[in-house]
Amino acid sequence: MNRTTLSSMIGAAVVGGGLMSAAGAATVSYPYIDVVQQGADLGVVATGATPTLTMQGTAISIINGPGNVTSLATPATFTLTATYSAALTAADGQPNTYDYTDGIISIGNTGSAPLVTATFTDLVMQSSGTSLFNYVVASSPLTYTGGSLVGGLTGGEIVGSFTVTGASAYTSSGAANLSLGYAGDNLTAKVGAVVPLPAAAWLLLSGIGGLGALARGRREAQF
Repeated sequence: MNRTTLSSMIGAAVVGGGLMSAAGAATVSYPYIDVVQQGADLGVVATGATPTLTMQGTAISIINGPGNVTSLATPATFTLTATYSAALTAADGQPNTYDYTDGIISIGNTGSAPLVTATFTDLVMQSSGTSLFNYVVASSPLTYTGGSLVGGLTGGEIVGSFTVTGASAYTSSGAANLSLGYAGDNLTAKVGAVVPLPAAAWLLLSGIGGLGALARGRREAQF
């Protein structure tokens, strides 16, 4: 997704004060796995001069459609790792936007067969526009590499949000500089078939326990 478009969608949602059908659809596709940060979860941590990112939360259910929710009998650990990419961030060229590459996700518990394993080539984080410390997250399309749920998740991405709780540095506008080390919590994510929703609306929905989603469009061919 072009970062100018993403920023415009964020601004429209903030000005409108609610959900808007920008870019044609304020909808969620199905199925997807719902992930939330629970008490013992790590949340979001990035360390190092070129930060290595770790996200850790809990997959609690599979959303098959409106009113069709399958709760996981045993909630599974969600883990994501990726590395900050200055080159992708520069290519995007948008303030307070940061890109991570070589990403890996896993959903499953130690000693059990995984529910999902997957990779992605780009994970973008952008300030929501509603707070200097709130960021939305959206990935490039996932490549599923294994797991018992893969047959039902034939495409899709990762979308979500989190709140920065501490950062090594801040930008001139006062937003957290995510090209350096930082930590965050209130992690909420969806993994699977998700389609566009304005970023600020996603944050509003996730904040009240709703089912919003922001999907990252495919990166332009040169990326």
